[in-house]
Amino acid sequence: MRRITPIIGVAAAATAYLTVASLADITGSAHDFSGSVWANGEICLPCHAPHSVASPGAGPLWNHAVTTASYEVYGPDPGNPYPTAEALDEGSILCMSCHDGTVAVDAFGGGTGSFTITGDSNLGTDLTDDHPVGRSGEYPSHGGFVDPALWEDTAGHGFNLKEMIIDTVPTPVVGCGTCHEAHNRNNLDYFLWVDNAGSALCLTCHNK
Repeated sequence: MRRITPIIGVAAAATAYLTVASLADITGSAHDFSGSVWANGEICLPCHAPHSVASPGAGPLWNHAVTTASYEVYGPDPGNPYPTAEALDEGSILCMSCHDGTVAVDAFGGGTGSFTITGDSNLGTDLTDDHPVGRSGEYPSHGGFVDPALWEDTAGHGFNLKEMIIDTVPTPVVGCGTCHEAHNRNNLDYFLWVDNAGSALCLTCHNK
C-alpha cells in the first residue's frame, strides 16, 4: 500500500491542478458568466453540469438548450436552409446554441432564458458570409491545403477537424472548434487557438 499511496496522491493533485487550470483559462474571458445574476455565480453551469444535465447526449455533460434552427451555409446553394444536424457538426451546433440568436444565453438547466446574444457575436442563421463550416466546410485534400497529419497537435487540443455525416457519408469538416477554443486556453481574442498575426491562423490550413 505504501507504493500505491504516492501515486494516488499525485493523481489527485494532477486532477485538482487541471480543474483549477481550466477555470483560470475561462475566468475573465467573454465566456465567464459568473458575474451575471442569471448564472447564479457559477462559471461552468451555463454550459455544463455534473448531474441531471439539460441536454444529455448533446455534448460533454451539456447543460444548455440546443438550437434547432435551420441554416444557410456558405457555397453555391444560397436560399436553401439546411436543418441543424445537416448543416453543422455537433460541436458547432453547441456553439451556435448561443451564437445564432435563436436560443437565450441563459437557457440552461432546463430553463428557457430571456437574454439573447447581441452585436457581432450573434451570427444569425445565415452563414453564407462566414467561413465555411460543417456541410460547407469539407476539408480539401489537394495541395492548396495543409495535410492535417502535419498539424502540430493531433490530440484534439489545438487545430483539429470535426466529423459529420454529409449525405450519409462520414466527412472531415472545419467546425467552430477548428479555429476557436471555447475555454480560451491561450487567452487570445476571439478564443482563437493561435494569434492570427501574419495570418498565422489562416496559414495553419491554407497552403499559400
